[in-house]
Amino acid sequence: MQQDETNTCAAADTIDGDAAAAAAGNTHTEDSFVGSRTTRTAGKAARYIKRCMGAGPGDALLFCGSGATATARRLQEVLGVAPCLPALRRARDAGLLLRPEERWVVFVGPYEHHSNLLSWRRSLADVVEVPAGADGLVDLAALRSALAAPEHADRPMLGAFSACSNVTGVLTDTRAVARILHQHGAFACFDFAARYVAGRT
Repeated sequence: MQQDETNTCAAADTIDGDAAAAAAGNTHTEDSFVGSRTTRTAGKAARYIKRCMGAGPGDALLFCGSGATATARRLQEVLGVAPCLPALRRARDAGLLLRPEERWVVFVGPYEHHSNLLSWRRSLADVVEVPAGADGLVDLAALRSALAAPEHADRPMLGAFSACSNVTGVLTDTRAVARILHQHGAFACFDFAARYVAGRT
């Protein structure tokens, strides 16, 4: 009886998987029914996620298909600072690749997931780690101070923070961090993967 139940479940999974595959199509096409439906579904998901995050029409949402790691990599590619060979990083550090005003400054928090932290460290950007405050959260005063530092003046800046620690579950006040970043002309980017797992979105 156990073997029959297992086979039945496996068959049901195959049928469900086959049905899902048959109903899936490329996004951004209206050439077929499934493509049109997939495009509408992706658009609906994007609007829902942006609404949940408080994003407006001027904010971008990137679907990359492989989670937060791929999203961080895609953002780095768009910015032209994707992780590179050690020789390129040495040339970056020596100031041979980009003029200072062309080099991105990326601010990261005290409890970043390695996929976020390590990929920025391996990139052509300068990484500034913002410490935790007495409450264990991103030290907002330290963030303000780092953003206003003379060595970061007239440089493109981005904050790439985890919305939640995937170790302790501590939540970042993403709105407060974004406000501070925007006040200093910096872009805000948050990794919500761990926050979703923590069940608090």
